[in-house]
Amino acid sequence: MSDAGSTALSIAETRVHEAEKHVAYFRNFVAELKRDGMYAVQAEDLLRQLEEGLDEHREHLAALRAAAFEDIQSAPAADHGPQSAPGP
Repeated sequence: MSDAGSTALSIAETRVHEAEKHVAYFRNFVAELKRDGMYAVQAEDLLRQLEEGLDEHREHLAALRAAAFEDIQSAPAADHGPQSAPGP
């Protein structure tokens, strides 16, 4: 995998991880609002938007992982290290 591909994969993994933390926090916040009966509809709408954003990040990460796997699988043997030249 190229350095750029590796960097893109790492960034996508970080984004998914951060988005998962934010969505989990906001789910708890929405649950508290629902218990208090305040702004529940607006909060649920925002939560849905956050979850959709998380889904998009997950899809992007999955696509990058698939591309990385294909890149590794299709790499010629010469890319895996030096090989000796065939003899005469």
